[in-house]
Amino acid sequence: MNALAPILTTKLTIPKVRPTVVRRTRLLDALATAFEARLTIVTAPAGFGKTTLLSEWATAKADHVAWYTLDPSDDQLTRFLCCVVVALQTIEPQLGVESLKLVESNALSSSPEAFSQSFLTPLINDLVQWGDEVALVLDDYHEIALPAIHEAVAYLLRHAPPTLHLLVASRHDPPLPLARLRARGELFELTADDIRFTPSEITAFFAQIGFGELSGATVEALAQRTEGWIAGLQLVALSTRDRDALPRVVTALAGTNRYIAEYLLDEVFKLQTADIRRFLLHTAILSQLNAGLCNAVTGESGSQVVLEQLEAMNLFTTPLDHQRRWYRYHQLFADFLMDRLRKTEPQRIPELHKRAADWYQQQGLLAEAIDQFLKADAYEEAADIIEQYVGVTQISGIDVSALRWLDALPQTLVESRPTLCLLYAGLLIMAGRTDNVDRLNVLLAAAHRGMIDEHLELGAALPAIMALLRGNSSEELDYAQQQLSALVEQVPLLRGALTLSLGEVYRLTGDLGMAESLLEEAGTLYQTGGEARTALIATCQRGYVQLFAGDLQKANATFRSGLRQSESLPPAERPLATVTLLHTGLGQIFLSWNDITAADFHAREARRIAERIGEKRVAIMAHILHTQVLTAQAQYQSAIEVLEDAEKIAITHQLDEESQAYVSAWRAHVWLASGENARAAAWLQQLTLDDETILHPGYRETLITVVRVMTTRRQFQAAIDLLNRGLETWDKGRMSRGGIIEALILGAGLRIALNEMDKALINLEKALSLAEPGGYIREFVNAGTLILPLLRHYVGHVPNAPFARQVLGSFEEKLSEREIELLGLIAEGLPNHEIAAKLVVTPETVKWHIKNIYRKLGVASRTEAIREAKVRRLL
Repeated sequence: MNALAPILTTKLTIPKVRPTVVRRTRLLDALATAFEARLTIVTAPAGFGKTTLLSEWATAKADHVAWYTLDPSDDQLTRFLCCVVVALQTIEPQLGVESLKLVESNALSSSPEAFSQSFLTPLINDLVQWGDEVALVLDDYHEIALPAIHEAVAYLLRHAPPTLHLLVASRHDPPLPLARLRARGELFELTADDIRFTPSEITAFFAQIGFGELSGATVEALAQRTEGWIAGLQLVALSTRDRDALPRVVTALAGTNRYIAEYLLDEVFKLQTADIRRFLLHTAILSQLNAGLCNAVTGESGSQVVLEQLEAMNLFTTPLDHQRRWYRYHQLFADFLMDRLRKTEPQRIPELHKRAADWYQQQGLLAEAIDQFLKADAYEEAADIIEQYVGVTQISGIDVSALRWLDALPQTLVESRPTLCLLYAGLLIMAGRTDNVDRLNVLLAAAHRGMIDEHLELGAALPAIMALLRGNSSEELDYAQQQLSALVEQVPLLRGALTLSLGEVYRLTGDLGMAESLLEEAGTLYQTGGEARTALIATCQRGYVQLFAGDLQKANATFRSGLRQSESLPPAERPLATVTLLHTGLGQIFLSWNDITAADFHAREARRIAERIGEKRVAIMAHILHTQVLTAQAQYQSAIEVLEDAEKIAITHQLDEESQAYVSAWRAHVWLASGENARAAAWLQQLTLDDETILHPGYRETLITVVRVMTTRRQFQAAIDLLNRGLETWDKGRMSRGGIIEALILGAGLRIALNEMDKALINLEKALSLAEPGGYIREFVNAGTLILPLLRHYVGHVPNAPFARQVLGSFEEKLSEREIELLGLIAEGLPNHEIAAKLVVTPETVKWHIKNIYRKLGVASRTEAIREAKVRRLL
């Protein structure tokens, strides 16, 4: 090997595993397939633990693993090939001897392709003759750029015997024939998503380095902020050795942390080209990255290529959709980039935000446009869009973002705009922020003054509207409506805006009939004024009021009318957030009717459209609907995957705690439905919400899920006490009909568990009476075996209860002919192996059929199954 510089022994030695390394059993088990695949690739950004993972795996199989750590000096064809041979010779000294002799005798052709083939052919022959299994690990393969080396590795993969297994660790996908290997089932892959640390591994890591056991809240915060990046976790540990101070460090954790910033600067940022560094800095202002948006912000074309390049390089860039249209940076990386931009080009930041805002506005993504205009201190432009945005936000209730935006505007600007004053005052009251009465009076007075100054006769009605917003007596509310009705027809659009706002106020006061009437009038006013888009918003909002009230038939008709309205608009003018909400509303209705097929259609449509909109709370509503549908279909893993997408949206867009709690509660709900009670119990243990918060209507799903988890833990009395407190709060016009029905059904089940049959029947009768007008079915089915015995008892003792019988029929899923045949054999007393022999199937198939029979009959044993089958006259 005199043609080469000396090779450091450490480059060809499996790195030593530190004693404090967390044993990652799930990944080591996955890597067991490395001896079945021709190629295994582990790709992730710097500091994700690729080398540590592979070295731990290799150490356990050291007799069969050759190791080669690459660095920039190895980006030479001859040196690379010779190092591969020398690495393999640490396993078997005779491998590649002839190949090395060819190098020493200079007998190889000067053509790189011929060179590689001449060199590798004797090595491959040696491997065939030797015949033992061997794995070759190429660590830090991203250091290789020479195409001839990639071609040589591809040649080796193509012609080597099946006893050679190649493992490659890299910061990005290597330019090897991955598609061909993947298609043949010869490729095994681990990515950053696979190897990022889970909460349990984070707990174990900090315990092993002396921090003891961390609280669930601290672990969850570490997981969210670092996104499982082990280098980030190690750097957090370096920042403090004080366990008590750790929660404070985590709360303040950012890419500006000294250790994290130094690591990212040296290991990531400085290694990029000048063009890439400029792209990273200028797009750091964005929470999401899209090719068109990045083109607008950077002022250059070709951003799609750059984004794909960043993803391919695993440069802390994550795709947010399957089409690879939207991306985001790792949170700590984004913090680091933004801090560097402030230090190097502070004067550019407002301009960059303004460019982003203009692009969002052109795309109709108003929420994002407002945020960017505010960050650019372009307050007038932000105020213009806030006035447009209000209609959409009211559909899904109080929008915290709207209050945040209005708080950020200069107050003199707000007070100069009557519509903004009314909006601000109304939202403050709706959100319960009424402690500063003087501020409300200033806003309402400014609105009144502005209307008079602009010669709008609407000002005459404002004193009554003020009374309405403050929730005064019913007489004043009636007077306000009379004044509103008397407004001149010359200003239908502004009158429509006020009517839309007042409809939401009436909904919150519990007068759903008046809210529905006002919203219908608002739609007519907007249609008259030529504002078809806003008329559609009013229609959609009216449908949600009807849904809230439990009038599912009327809501169904309204939502369908809304879809027809949307289809009459040119595609470019359709408010996609509203169309998403129309499908979501229809999906909820069909789900309550237990029409899972129709619900599934609307859930998928809602999610498909939601990918194109900027209103992320609406997108989360679509995801939760799809989760409910998948859970009803017993597709639990798919439901969890949908929730993971929803959680990414909530975290990426820094949505409020209520939205994140909503997603988290549904995950626990799915765990319960799939029988994973221990995971749901762990969720409950980590829940940090206080009693006042959990009783708020916005946290209804969290409270319901808490009660369900407590039920599985047989904490029946505590569960019913908490549920009753919720019902007392919600039953004041602040909770939907479906929500109340669900809570009553759950309460009935708990009363049964407490042997309080009379109270259970009262709950059930209330639930049935509320459910029958709208045709709610699924709310009962979701309760499963908890409510089924009581429902059967009720139907058996109440002679005229057609709706209750209809609900009961929804539980009784029909058995297939094969299942009925198998049930007959069970009734004969045959064991599983004899049943399998008679039906000519495997015992495992019999077990699977029996499990389905138990589920459909709502039983848990053979005896119960036979008894229930006789009741249903199946035997």
